[in-house]
Amino acid sequence: MVVIIHAVLIAALATVVFGQPGMSFTVSTNGRCGKKLGTTCPGNSCCSQNNMCGHSDSDCGDGCQIGYGLCSEIRSSITLSSKVTIYDGQCGPEFKIKCFKNRCCSKKGYCGLGSYYCQAGCKKGYGDCWGTNTPSILNSNFVYNPSNSCGPDVNIRCGDKKCCSIGGVCGSSNYHCGVGCQGRYGSCSKAGTSTDLISVLPKSNIKHPISKNNRCGKKFGTRCPGQKCCSGKGFCGKTPSHCGKNCQKDFGPCSKAETSTELISVLPKSSIRHLISKNNRCGKKFGTRCPGQKCCSGKGFCGKTPSHCGKNCQKDFGSCSKAGTSTDLISVLPKSSIRHLISKNNRCGKKFGTRCPGQKCCSGKGFCGKTPSHCGKNCQKDFGSCSKAETSTELISVLPKSNIKHPISKNNRCGKKFGTRCPGQKCCSGKGFCGKTPSHCGKNCQKSFGSCSKAKTVLKSKAEL
Repeated sequence: MVVIIHAVLIAALATVVFGQPGMSFTVSTNGRCGKKLGTTCPGNSCCSQNNMCGHSDSDCGDGCQIGYGLCSEIRSSITLSSKVTIYDGQCGPEFKIKCFKNRCCSKKGYCGLGSYYCQAGCKKGYGDCWGTNTPSILNSNFVYNPSNSCGPDVNIRCGDKKCCSIGGVCGSSNYHCGVGCQGRYGSCSKAGTSTDLISVLPKSNIKHPISKNNRCGKKFGTRCPGQKCCSGKGFCGKTPSHCGKNCQKDFGPCSKAETSTELISVLPKSSIRHLISKNNRCGKKFGTRCPGQKCCSGKGFCGKTPSHCGKNCQKDFGSCSKAGTSTDLISVLPKSSIRHLISKNNRCGKKFGTRCPGQKCCSGKGFCGKTPSHCGKNCQKDFGSCSKAETSTELISVLPKSNIKHPISKNNRCGKKFGTRCPGQKCCSGKGFCGKTPSHCGKNCQKSFGSCSKAKTVLKSKAEL
C-alpha cells in the first residue's frame, strides 16, 4: 500500500516537472524557462519568477518556479496545481528542491544538519554531504562549520578562533569580531563581545533567520543581514526609505542605529542624522551625507573640488569650503593660496580653483611643477610656490650662488639650455648632462648648474648625508 501511494506521489510530481498529460516540456537552450514558456532549466539551475535560469539566491529563493528547475527549500508547505503538497524542509530529486547553504538532504528527503542528514544516503547535489569525515562537535552541541556560515540560523559555531559576525559569517576582521559579534558562535574582541545580537538588534529580531534574497519583514519572516534596515515593503537596505518611516524594527536596525557618531566633531549637527552615502550621491534629494570630510555639491554629488565645496554646497549633508582648508601649508604658501583645495590631477590655478601640493609651482597655463616654466614668469603665486619659494637654502654651502636659483634636474639633463641644475655634487657637462666623470667636471663644465672640478672636494650637504 505504501509503495502504491509513493508511486502515485512520484507520478503526480512528474506531471508537474514534465508538464501536464499531452504536453512535453523541453529543456531550455536560451536561459528562459517557466510555466508560460513550457521549458525547464538544464542541470541544477533554478527557474526564477522572472522566467530566467540561474543559480543565485534570487533565482532559487522566493518566487522560484517549482518543477521548472531546481529550487531552494521552502519555509512553509506549498500545494501544487496537481494537488501534491510539498512540506517545508523536504528536498531531493523527486521534489527538485535543494537545501539551504550548509544543510544536507537526507536519504529520506529532508534538510538538516548532523550525521543522519549528511552521511549515509545523503543526496548529493541537493545540499552538502559530509562523506566519511564527520565534523567535530564543539561545546554546547554546536556543529563545527564545514564552510563559512555561523550563528543561530544554522546553529553553527566558527572554528579556529574565528569570530561570527552580525551577518552570520566566520572571519577574523574587525567587522567579524567587533560590534555585533555573536559570542555564542565564535570568538569576539573585547570591544565587540556579545553573547548574542542583543546589543545591536532588538530582542524580537533575534529569533528570525537571516534573509538570503534581500526580502524581509513580517510577510517573509526573515531579518536583514548585518546592519541593513528592513523597509515597510519588505526590502533590505540602508537608504532613508529602508531605515526611516515604516522601517520594520523587528527585522533589522532602523534610523537611529544607522547614525555614525564618529563624525560629530567634523560635521555640522544637522548632518549627523543622515545616512552615509554608498554611491557618491548626497543631499536633500537623496537623504544621505558624504563620507569623511567630502562636500555635497548643489547637484547632489560627493567630492572635494570647488564645485562640491563652494557655491551651493549643501552644508547639512557634508563639509563645505572652510572644512577643506589644509592648515599645514600656511608656513610655506601665501595666505591667498591656503583657501584653495589641493590639486589631485596636477592641474591648478584660477581656472581650476586648486593649488599645487607641497612646494610645487603653478604655471601660467595651470600645471603643477618645479621647473622654471612653472616657477618663473606667469607663475600663479596664489595657487602654489613661485621662484623665491623654490630656492633650497641647504645647498648654499656647497653650490655657487649663481646655481641656487635653478631647480634640480629630474632627468639628468642640465645647464643653460634646460634651466636645471644637477642634484647633489654632480657636475653639469658642456653638453648638458649630469655626472661625476672628468668629461662632466672638467673642461666646459657649467659651474652655474652644478659642481665643477674643485667643487668635488666640498663637503656634502645635509640633504646628501
